Amino acid sequence: MSLGDGSSGQLKLPCDLYDLESELKLAVKLEDYGKAAKVRDELKKAREGDEVAKLLLELGESVNKQDFDKASAIKQKLSDAVSSRSLGVMEKRRSARVNRLLVMTREGKLLTCRPDGGSIVPVGNSMDKAQFLQPTWSPGGDLIVAAKIEIPPDGKPLKIKESVIEIFWALDGTKLVEVSAPFIPFYYFWLPDSRGLVYLTTYADGPAQAGWQVSMDILRVFAGDERGLLPSGSIMHLEEGAPLFVCPSPRDKRILMHIGNKQKVAVIEPLSLDGQEVILSSRPGAFRCPQWFPIKGENGEELVAFVERSNTGDSQFVVVADANKGESKKARRVLTEIEGFATITVSPDGQRMALLARLKRNLAVRE
Repeated sequence: MSLGDGSSGQLKLPCDLYDLESELKLAVKLEDYGKAAKVRDELKKAREGDEVAKLLLELGESVNKQDFDKASAIKQKLSDAVSSRSLGVMEKRRSARVNRLLVMTREGKLLTCRPDGGSIVPVGNSMDKAQFLQPTWSPGGDLIVAAKIEIPPDGKPLKIKESVIEIFWALDGTKLVEVSAPFIPFYYFWLPDSRGLVYLTTYADGPAQAGWQVSMDILRVFAGDERGLLPSGSIMHLEEGAPLFVCPSPRDKRILMHIGNKQKVAVIEPLSLDGQEVILSSRPGAFRCPQWFPIKGENGEELVAFVERSNTGDSQFVVVADANKGESKKARRVLTEIEGFATITVSPDGQRMALLARLKRNLAVRE
């Protein structure tokens, strides 16, 4: 088993490690030590063939020996290995998957298992008097994120406004990152390299009229080239709006946003000293989420779709624009005029777009 970087023909993921770990525990429990020794040797070989598993083992050994300088160097290698696998999976997303389920039990505990229910790995401390919410895999399948809330004595979690965001290693369920969050996240999306995690929350303690105010924050999981900008385990606020709709780029770390009360459609690149906000429209129409096209245009354009009002505000149009060119009229194309509220979705091959709206013309799909 080897770590794929996305450039080779095959991308191998650590599916068999889970089964071997489970077989070893069962053999020891049944006191079948002959089988346990055989599985142990197979497990050792499998770990040595998987970069993430091997480095995790080396990291634990260094920490136990209090060799913290070595542990620091190993952790950097580990972050690179996780990033490499994540980028490889994102590139080969149709064929590369860790074939496991992430399950939240009725009691709010977490575990992973095979689709048939076997090879169970508990995630986190199951003895905590707490409940996990919104568990989510990282792109490469190495990490799991979830929000944890402490259940109050009256057993009514709806009164809770604070949470803890925890990130775990999927291989053994141990904790990597724990950070307090002032509000409870309701949506996560990982950056393609798994070094950062963006999440959305609502301002739960705001007045009634601000009930739909959404905050977008980012949690730095691993420090990479931008390590001086935000340390590992730190949270940075990115944006807020009422409402706020976001669409992550299918190719890089940029985020496409529509913020209703700020009247803008824009692109930002979090955790980048070079990244600047690119305003695509200061007259957004009545629609929810703008969309990236999964492929580039004929001349390398980074295409996005959104709805824009006319200068007079009495009509609105579906627009395709280059995400790098701002509000330049030369870098956009009007597809059709619409009425009322619209929803946009782009086909996986990027060749067609479906609209849910009242149209000025008899049109449902555009090439």
